[in-house]
Amino acid sequence: MATQRHFAAALLLFGAARMPYEAALAKELRAARLTPQPLEIGTREKIGQTSSAVALGGLRTLVATFLSLRAYSFLRINVGTTSPKPSIPSSI
Repeated sequence: MATQRHFAAALLLFGAARMPYEAALAKELRAARLTPQPLEIGTREKIGQTSSAVALGGLRTLVATFLSLRAYSFLRINVGTTSPKPSIPSSI
């Protein structure tokens, strides 16, 4: 548990330390017209829910995959251990 806290603290400190560098780099790239300017507030409001729906729409596949894996593991554990295995007759 302490290791996880140390890792989280180190991650936060690293992120805080690199923020000024990334802000300066982003400003420089915008000045050189290598990255687009950030969207204005009015543009964000015009886009509205559509962009949120599009962004969340990509999560559908991920959620479906995890639910499928969960169902498979449930069936493998619960059904596989409680039901008897089919026997193959040795003589006809």
